[in-house]
Amino acid sequence: MLLHGATTDEAEATRAVDHLGDDPVASFVATAAELRAAFGEPGALARTAYHRAGERTGAQLLGMQVLDIAVHTWDLARAISAGESLDPDVVAFALTLHDTFDAGRQRGAFAPPPGTTPAGSSAQARLLYLAGRQP
Repeated sequence: MLLHGATTDEAEATRAVDHLGDDPVASFVATAAELRAAFGEPGALARTAYHRAGERTGAQLLGMQVLDIAVHTWDLARAISAGESLDPDVVAFALTLHDTFDAGRQRGAFAPPPGTTPAGSSAQARLLYLAGRQP
């Protein structure tokens, strides 16, 4: 929505909508296709959008999506006792998004890190600590 000129208020209003419906898997697949199409449009990554965290380029919005999905993938895996290993390339990319962590904390999207990341922690553990998780 933001890539197509929606206001922050319009995008935020969709948070109260049931996006899963009767078939959560089909809803996820459809939403993923919409996101892929929107970010794949010519010029989408350079486009300016107005997010509640401030003005962002399409590339920054995409980074925010990758970070959000990575962290919540780990959350879900932990909750259902599934494998918790994230793709190392996704982790490496997410660790480059310092401004996204800071902006997320300012608006309550991420908790503060739960203390100092232990020495010798893996890249995934560092990512999760930055997102306020305790791996």
